[in-house]
Amino acid sequence: MSFEIKLGSTESIENAANSLRKFLTRLSPEKSAQCQSLNVIIAGNLSSTRKDGINVIALGHLFIG
Repeated sequence: MSFEIKLGSTESIENAANSLRKFLTRLSPEKSAQCQSLNVIIAGNLSSTRKDGINVIALGHLFIG
């Protein structure tokens, strides 16, 4: 799993997604295969999976209450 944290706008999420995809291309095929998910953590309150498969996870959804 790979994570990037962005607490800003939609543009920040897009930049983080681009960064994660670029990171994945730098890995060896073996390491890339081990990376089961790409994730952007945000300060919002809505979590989703983008069309490109990158998960956008709201910070509040990481806590078990």
